[in-house]
Amino acid sequence: MTSRKHLQFNGRTWYIKMRIPSDLIAHYGKKTINKSTRTDSYKEAEKQLKAQLYEFDLVRAKVSDNGKEAYEQHLAYLMSIIEASKHDGSKNILDAPEFNADATMPEPMVKAVNDAIAYYYDDSLKNAKHHKDTYAITLREALKLEEERIERREKDTGLARKRATAVKIFLEHIGVDDMSLQDISKRMANIFVDAMVDAEKSHKTIKNYIAGLRACWEAAARFEHVDHDTNPFFGIKVEAQQSKSYEPFKREQLEALLVETSSSDHDFHHVFRIGLVTGARLLEIVSLEKDDILEIDGVTCMQIKDGKTANSVRIVPLHGSVGDKVRELAAKCEKHLFPKLIAMKPSSVSNLFAKVKKEAGISEKGYVFHSLRHNMATALERSAIPEHQINRILGHKITNMSTGIYSKGLPLTEMAKQIGAALGQPDYPKVLY
Repeated sequence: MTSRKHLQFNGRTWYIKMRIPSDLIAHYGKKTINKSTRTDSYKEAEKQLKAQLYEFDLVRAKVSDNGKEAYEQHLAYLMSIIEASKHDGSKNILDAPEFNADATMPEPMVKAVNDAIAYYYDDSLKNAKHHKDTYAITLREALKLEEERIERREKDTGLARKRATAVKIFLEHIGVDDMSLQDISKRMANIFVDAMVDAEKSHKTIKNYIAGLRACWEAAARFEHVDHDTNPFFGIKVEAQQSKSYEPFKREQLEALLVETSSSDHDFHHVFRIGLVTGARLLEIVSLEKDDILEIDGVTCMQIKDGKTANSVRIVPLHGSVGDKVRELAAKCEKHLFPKLIAMKPSSVSNLFAKVKKEAGISEKGYVFHSLRHNMATALERSAIPEHQINRILGHKITNMSTGIYSKGLPLTEMAKQIGAALGQPDYPKVLY
């Protein structure tokens, strides 16, 4: 078997790059080989690499046999027999029509020739197999090829991590640990994009996911495991997202939802209340772990370590009784605060809340979990809270350079007072539990 590490692709051509065996350095007069195969086909490049390895065997035979004429004769036999084996499938050197039965060949050379013939013979059998065999490689294996390609560039741009994230999110969406490339269809790719839009992923994030998945497929295609033309992630359009017109919930609707989720074992019992007093995104809340619930300066807070954008990373106070109840919940759980919801697809969690809303008697369009962010933003604004501080609480980008770059924000005790003032607005229910 040849080693893939000896072949490197520069975007157009495969190169053979390898160290010359130590016992042959004196013969070649150098320590490494770096030469173009003049092809963009991995299979053809692999054949040239095999020929290079066979040449090492021949040179060893030449050195040990001390016969230049015999060496050249054997080399000619090797080339002619390999060429003949492409057509007649001969597996034994003695059966090849060009072979001179009276010639003597060193054992390493005989082995090299037979290996070459067997390779071409087996290759012809592979090509005769059903087309789906070429898709046996899995998505994670394709990711490994892409990571190797990126590593050869010798620059840590974070690209490998982005590729791995794209594969991870896609497989989580499908609900499997890994899958064969043959099972990924264009329809599946489009459904994935729709799910990411439903999960409120940004336009840029979704495009990065598709680009990463497309690159993994192309990495597999460079080694001819798959065809370039069948890449299901090509031609996937991620439409620029228009601003969604979400309405803030009315007070009576919020009260209806509090009643609907009043049972302590309801999936959204704590989730809805956290969203109500923080304006946090649904997936930010569902992803909370017990270590994310903190007490700082006497204020119970939640730490959001990952989110839709870099600005999503923040610490937000949990107001009053909500902080007390969530702290009790964190003390009881092993890791995730909401293990059932975190195990679901993001789109499924959104759909589950839609059912809760319907059961609460809210049938109008434009009201979703994201509406709670509008409730909090509106309440903070009516409480005369500065815009940059509203952005800190909600995890939005702060556009003012002075407050965005140089300021570390208000103490959590002051932020808690601001949220408390917002929750005192007439549109907010007074009883949460």
